[in-house]
Amino acid sequence: MLVSTHSRGPAYSTRSLLKPGIAAPGTAILAAWPPNDIEVTRPGQEPSLFNITSGTSMSCAHVSAIVATLKSRNPTWSPSAIRSTIMTTTFQQSNSKSSMIVNTVYRQYLATPYDFGAGVATMSGPSEPGLVYETEITDYLQFLCSTGYNSSTIKLISKTLPNNFSCPANLSDDSTSNMNYPSIAISMSKERETKKVTRTLTRIGDEESEYTAIITGPNNLRVRLQTKGASEIYRRTIDAIVKTFQSKGILVVLLFFLNEERVSLTLIPVVGELRREGMLDD
Repeated sequence: MLVSTHSRGPAYSTRSLLKPGIAAPGTAILAAWPPNDIEVTRPGQEPSLFNITSGTSMSCAHVSAIVATLKSRNPTWSPSAIRSTIMTTTFQQSNSKSSMIVNTVYRQYLATPYDFGAGVATMSGPSEPGLVYETEITDYLQFLCSTGYNSSTIKLISKTLPNNFSCPANLSDDSTSNMNYPSIAISMSKERETKKVTRTLTRIGDEESEYTAIITGPNNLRVRLQTKGASEIYRRTIDAIVKTFQSKGILVVLLFFLNEERVSLTLIPVVGELRREGMLDD
């Protein structure tokens, strides 16, 4: 169950990039506590070294521990490889294998990717992801371009900007969907529409492993995969072509890459939006 006080999406600037990235345990967590804090100490008792508390600071500690463990075991992995590993080995169900629920003061409702992101982080899967999405500096720069920043403004905030960098022409919010991110968010505004997004996966670990891609999703979404390219480090580019016949609400497609030993999951939320008289109808 997810609490109503946690951070949730969509992102303010775009719906073509899934936020939040992931979810992690953060409610009623037994954690270390400052021994000099007497505000939570009962009269006549010594201050406790532990306390039960909730919040993003609790879930952050869980994710930080996973990151530290992965980095210590794999010192050559990049930050984006670690993030990809965590996001593609999550789970999207409760402990009882049922759909996750958001619990609010007034009601309960089924959670969506805007509530849990790619899923709930776990330590049981990330040790051997097999495939990762490497997000490069150019991905972030083009993201800024697609959200309305010009080259001059980006140069003020980025110290790693190449001298000859300029924002590509004809970028739009839809271009954000092509950021090499471990989840794929696609915004549809028409009842019958086709969009194409591209991802590049890098194989880490077993150099001889091969993967099979499997798509599962609702019947009113058609998703077609095209794979191309390979190199010494096994980079495989995937074009996901999505066609929708329903333009309202959130439809979730699951993209699995699996072989005999492991499964890598990419969540593809397709967000249907109806725009009427300049307003976004949710």
